[in-house]
Amino acid sequence: MTRERVPDAAWVPRRAVADAGRRYTQRVAAGREDVASRRDDAAFHHASKERTLSAILVIHQRLAVSVLLYMLAVGFWGLFSFMRGGSLSGSLSGALAIAQGLIMLQGLAGIVLFTQGYRPPSSLHYLYGVAAALVLPFVWSYMKDRNARQALLFYSLVSLFAAGLAIRGIVTGS
Repeated sequence: MTRERVPDAAWVPRRAVADAGRRYTQRVAAGREDVASRRDDAAFHHASKERTLSAILVIHQRLAVSVLLYMLAVGFWGLFSFMRGGSLSGSLSGALAIAQGLIMLQGLAGIVLFTQGYRPPSSLHYLYGVAAALVLPFVWSYMKDRNARQALLFYSLVSLFAAGLAIRGIVTGS
């Protein structure tokens, strides 16, 4: 019998989940309800909830990798533009807004996992997540009335810093 790993929960046999789902479908089609079917319903719904949380965990992990790669790309793009004599453009500003959105989506997935009882191995994971969510807005508030060329350098460096936070978050979360 193959088993699927559900983080921080009991092992759930795949066959048992499939059998419970099949029995549930058969009972609904037949229109019958008894004690055994209610027990199967509970097992089916518990396994369904665990699968949903496992999916959210995978989304949280994949968003972490996406944030890491995206922030590296934006950071190097900004540094390359700065070295060529450029200043903060609308394209880079839009990319930074998308980056902040990715970070917030990842944080939202993390909050859902936290409310459902999932915890990272290290509490530093929370620090890295909060820092990543706050660093771009903080730099924006500091740089909004400054020179656009200087802002480009700051945003580029902060993007690379946020990529480093993503690396640390991945390491402390796994």
